[in-house]
Amino acid sequence: MQSWYRRNGGWFWGGLFVLAFSATGIWLLWAIGDRQHGRLFTFAYSPLIGRSGPRGAAPAVMGGQMTQRLQSAGATMGGDLEVSLAWDGLSDFDLEVQGPSGERINAEHWQGADGGVQDVDANPTLIDATGQLRVNAGQIPGADTIQPLPEILVDMDRLAGLPEGTVSLPAMPGENGKAPTRFSRHPVEHTYYVHATRGMYAVYVHCYSWREASRAPLPFIVQARSHGKVFYEQPGTLGPASYAVDGAIPVLACRLNLP
Repeated sequence: MQSWYRRNGGWFWGGLFVLAFSATGIWLLWAIGDRQHGRLFTFAYSPLIGRSGPRGAAPAVMGGQMTQRLQSAGATMGGDLEVSLAWDGLSDFDLEVQGPSGERINAEHWQGADGGVQDVDANPTLIDATGQLRVNAGQIPGADTIQPLPEILVDMDRLAGLPEGTVSLPAMPGENGKAPTRFSRHPVEHTYYVHATRGMYAVYVHCYSWREASRAPLPFIVQARSHGKVFYEQPGTLGPASYAVDGAIPVLACRLNLP
């Protein structure tokens, strides 16, 4: 997700959460703003991810682990086309899927006229008021406006001693079908089309902000499914150049053809 303070065309919203962590009764008060079956998919090509490091790096997460992450995140699964992005780290990576019409689904434009919906995003970037003014003006936020991520907000279910995959703890709420956004060291993002239009789909990945101590690019994996069945996976690496600091643009991960 790109920024907590821009979403759905700049719509500002907020809420107050009270989170309980452990049996000791520690409380955190936190104010935040913010078609048919049987179609055959093919991939057109899988280019090396630009500015992202060497080809053949180990994926961020094995494809078989993607289902657990998606289920934990509350993803809507089983449609004509699903595209997921997973990595390991706190950096803010974004998934963008462009359909045959040219409409691009991402964290800002999460629901499209062609039926595409991004229902899961992760690790949003926290920026201050100055950064938001720059974003509104079409500028990059800049390193001086990025706020640190409180450790207590990361993987809250594990901090509370709940089983892995628990989704009962409060999170940044979703809206109109979007799943809650969570901060995690094992994040996932997800876009789906219940009824996908025939044609070519382009999948992009974008490093919006970098939170790692190391400057080594992070491995990621893009996975595509149709009606629950995986038909394509593309590993790559991304970073440390980011949009928030360097103006880095989304890079093409692969193209998927729906005949």
